[in-house]
Amino acid sequence: MNSPVDMVVRIVAAGNLVRGDEIRATIQLYPNRIIYRGGELIAARVYAPEGQGPAAEQAVVSFLRDVNEAASAKGILPDPIRGTVGVIEGQSSMALVQELMAHTGNVVLRLCGGRYGCDGSPAPALQGRK
Repeated sequence: MNSPVDMVVRIVAAGNLVRGDEIRATIQLYPNRIIYRGGELIAARVYAPEGQGPAAEQAVVSFLRDVNEAASAKGILPDPIRGTVGVIEGQSSMALVQELMAHTGNVVLRLCGGRYGCDGSPAPALQGRK
């Protein structure tokens, strides 16, 4: 079977199986396309000092939820089990919370597309006054 466009094939098993069991799965086809170019802004939010301190972790979680919604709406395929896109390690997430708490003024939290985002690092970037 030929297609005039490159396709992404996702095969999702209906459940966990024991070796030898019949596999029930769905096959999903999606056109393969670039969703975000390197450095393209995915999401940006301004957080005021009131949103920092004890609320810094909640601010980061909320921002990542916004990123997930924006990326899914634009066409990034979510994980079929969790329904989320992308991965941020716990250590990176906590470092982001710590950096957010170190700022005293308004902070812009940004995430850009590509292997290296807005500021050349693979994690969300902060811009504000410490």
